[in-house]
Amino acid sequence: MKIDFKYLVADDDRHGNRRYYVRKPGAPKIRLREEFGTEEFRRAYDEAMAGRAVVKPKTKIAEGSALWVCRAYYQSTWFLNKLGESSQEVRRRILDRWAEALDDRPFRLITKQHVLGWIDDRADRPEAANNFLKALRGLFAFAVERRFIAADPTAGIKKIITETDGFHVWTEDEVDKFEARHPVGSKARLALALLLYTGVRRSDLVTLGPQMNDGFHRVKQRKTKRVIMLPIIDELASVIAASPCGSTTYLVTQHGRPFSAKGFGARMRKWCDDAGLPQCTAHGLRKVGATRAADRGASERQLMAIFGWSTVEQASVYTRAADQKRMASAAIGTLAKREIVPPQKSGTERG
Repeated sequence: MKIDFKYLVADDDRHGNRRYYVRKPGAPKIRLREEFGTEEFRRAYDEAMAGRAVVKPKTKIAEGSALWVCRAYYQSTWFLNKLGESSQEVRRRILDRWAEALDDRPFRLITKQHVLGWIDDRADRPEAANNFLKALRGLFAFAVERRFIAADPTAGIKKIITETDGFHVWTEDEVDKFEARHPVGSKARLALALLLYTGVRRSDLVTLGPQMNDGFHRVKQRKTKRVIMLPIIDELASVIAASPCGSTTYLVTQHGRPFSAKGFGARMRKWCDDAGLPQCTAHGLRKVGATRAADRGASERQLMAIFGWSTVEQASVYTRAADQKRMASAAIGTLAKREIVPPQKSGTERG
């Protein structure tokens, strides 16, 4: 239920008591315990809006609640072994906010209609809705196995189809523009080459270094935990040889320390902005690398080997696009040519 105060929402607990919260986008939900309509309530609201309110953690988690199941999930192999660190952080943030809003409601009573309603609440943010659904799928798969719930209420629910494919995929012109702004020998150009010629994620990029240089980079992916071996091609080797590198990692900060994944992302953001490419990101280079490889004939299995993907579906996105381009190029001539049939002679002409 929406209230006149900005970002103020209300709901009723299982006993019929109305509770009020300030729920600002991207911030923890803050409960206001003062009586609605009083001066104390207004002051508490102002404090919460200013970010000065203290959010008290829940001291006791009710057994069987959504938050209780989430805590069990976070300690499971489903969570710790199947998800990388960055994915774990994202899932925790999504699930904790959702579970805290449910308070002590029994987890086992969640239905498909509940899930559909929560997705509808995020319909104006389709990517957020899809990420929310993805997080719930993992949680409920675990919960069904542990018999915390009888059936998975996310089963059969499809993600929202969006018009965007996610991160912007660099064009070859954008790669050329970045290279023109950042010549060989610069840290920015080294980063571009590492991303473009290895296909690694930024979380793995920041671990690459000279000690791996035996003709291959040995990469243990942080996201998937898989170990992949990537040959160092001549184009990359020449850029590395011409660039200042750290002793343990190729890329280092101005203080000589390895970048964190987030720190490198921020630095790459600046390098792209300096080149006049505000739409480009490090992840977009991973996609252009996959596009390049597929366009030049790499198979789905080869793409899986390069990029460390575990399913054919991920690679097929690129091979399907490449196949379409090749088939269209081969067939486009049929649109411009038509077979010319000579006119039939009449009977008198035949004679």
